[in-house]
Amino acid sequence: MGEKGYHGIHLDDVARRAGVSKGTLYLYFKDKEDLLSGLLSGISCEYEERFCSVQGLEKFKPLEKLRTVVDVGVAGMRKHRDFFAQLSIMKPESYGRGASRALKNTFRRHLEFLTCIIKEGREAGVFRKCDPEVAAFILMAMI
Repeated sequence: MGEKGYHGIHLDDVARRAGVSKGTLYLYFKDKEDLLSGLLSGISCEYEERFCSVQGLEKFKPLEKLRTVVDVGVAGMRKHRDFFAQLSIMKPESYGRGASRALKNTFRRHLEFLTCIIKEGREAGVFRKCDPEVAAFILMAMI
């Protein structure tokens, strides 16, 4: 998907690349949109596992949490560079309703997570007074 883009791939191509039959692929994914939702879910789970391990560590101060989250985000972007490049050039609606919803939900959860860290930092006097959600949105856009 990272090479050909969402609209340029066919499940036949995915099955061949994965070394499975098309029928086997259809046991797990009903169509291309479902495949994209699965990819988003897998990548999102990967991020959330790392983010939750950061958030759960009380010894981390807000600035350390934020630095770690940015490091995790940058590492994930490098790992899935082609995939994210394709996501960034198309409107979420063009992927279909299910995949678009998965993408928006993932974005919302990550935004909420960053907003909490920024609020914590403001309350601790580590971060300047700002709208935490706007700051989180800007930070996500930069990653």
